[in-house]
Amino acid sequence: MPSRLFAAILLLTMPILAPAAVATTYQWSGQGGEPNWNYAENWSPPDIPCGDVDATLFGDFGPEPLRVILSGAEPRTYMFFSDLRVTSEARADLFFEAPRESIINQLTLEAGGSYTRVTIDGPTGAPTAAFVRISKGSHAAPLEWKIAAGKELVIVPGLTITGGRSRGIRKTGPGHWDFRGLSIGRPGDLNESLSVSIFVEEGSFSLSRGVGQPVRIVSSEVNDRQPVLQISRGAVLEMDLGHTSDRIDYVRAISRGESIPYQHDWLRVEEGAILKLNLHEGHPENEWITLFANVAAPESAFTVEGLPADRQAEFRHVEVRPDFYDLQIRITPR
Repeated sequence: MPSRLFAAILLLTMPILAPAAVATTYQWSGQGGEPNWNYAENWSPPDIPCGDVDATLFGDFGPEPLRVILSGAEPRTYMFFSDLRVTSEARADLFFEAPRESIINQLTLEAGGSYTRVTIDGPTGAPTAAFVRISKGSHAAPLEWKIAAGKELVIVPGLTITGGRSRGIRKTGPGHWDFRGLSIGRPGDLNESLSVSIFVEEGSFSLSRGVGQPVRIVSSEVNDRQPVLQISRGAVLEMDLGHTSDRIDYVRAISRGESIPYQHDWLRVEEGAILKLNLHEGHPENEWITLFANVAAPESAFTVEGLPADRQAEFRHVEVRPDFYDLQIRITPR
């Protein structure tokens, strides 16, 4: 009798666990009349992907490029890609236009097929106000964006996260990611930057390929909210030099929407990492240009590629204020 009583008490006092979320794979069927994300008829099964673990699959949607839009407020006001996959059956390029923010966690662009590019855009005409969010739900480890050879991912808005803790994206696969936003992370409340680390482990990463522009990485003073940009051995960071040149500034959030220069060991370059320089008309020669602002002062480990045979690159660290360094480059004749 006592053992039965103990068992009954144990059952009554055990915590009731919530059922685990069940992943559903939604494949684009395009049967909704217009390519609207919020039309259930465009998906198989006929429902809208919106869960933390749901996968959205794009296979053979036809021989013409597909532009997926989102209108209406139900059931979503933004596109939710918990796990976006474009398969080897895709025959044309894919473009997503979200009127507000999008959420992307895992992403895979498979090899094969005749598609070459997947573009994720924000509101038409307002790229600086739009953001792609990552790490919805319980994700804590860096998310993986895997891009196969010959494929390109284009992100037009900035990047931010849901929550105040710095999380990251592992860019894997030999393909290319072109980031065209102006901000990686954005200022939240004091010491709550909505920051994103980027780990380029394979393939290449660029900043608006072909157009020199400044990009800022937003941090805070809190240790777990200090993002990094890491380029691994054999991986490629592409930067443009021309009338205007690419530049990455590291800043700290001081209030919602405001930031100031901030020094942190954020640029991490493994030996054998590649800096591919794209020279355009008007690029300055024999002039020092800042590529990375507010860095610590390590020696650069970049292997430079992309220069004509009669040109070479020199690097230097310049202390622009106490403990604040800029990493600069100069192109000179051999």
